[in-house]
Amino acid sequence: KAAPFVVLPLAVQFRDKDDVEKLIATIGTIDQPIKCVVIDTVARSMLGMEENSSTEIGIFVDACDTIKRLYDCAVLAIHHSGKDASRGMRGSNALLGAVDTSLMVKKTGDNIILNTEKQKDAEPIDDMAFALEQVALIGETSAVVKCVEKKVEQKKKKAPNRGRRGRR
Repeated sequence: KAAPFVVLPLAVQFRDKDDVEKLIATIGTIDQPIKCVVIDTVARSMLGMEENSSTEIGIFVDACDTIKRLYDCAVLAIHHSGKDASRGMRGSNALLGAVDTSLMVKKTGDNIILNTEKQKDAEPIDDMAFALEQVALIGETSAVVKCVEKKVEQKKKKAPNRGRRGRR
């Protein structure tokens, strides 16, 4: 039996209503329940649109919400951070405002750390660490992700420096 995984080998342009309608119709032809639709990447699905525009991000978000609502599924949109990863995802902050969950994946030493940036209606998960483990295939090798720690020690956040108050 084939794995329940379907790949559409091209980026759907979310600015084009016909493209989104074709995606919705294609999903409807799959004869099993859809649990998750992955968009890889937000930038590829927004060609010709301005990532920094809250209006254009809104068009993308609306299309994602339509898919989520019609198929009662999760929509996972892969997006990149800006040049300064500490500032979070690139583009309009309307995207972060619209999502239920935002997870950051980053490499730290030999580990890949999964961190919750935003969790709307639940407690965020503790950071988790993973490692890539090489596995042999017939005539090739590949990599699998293996959890190396269930909980990563959190760095304590420093209290903001509010300046010194003079004593009287």
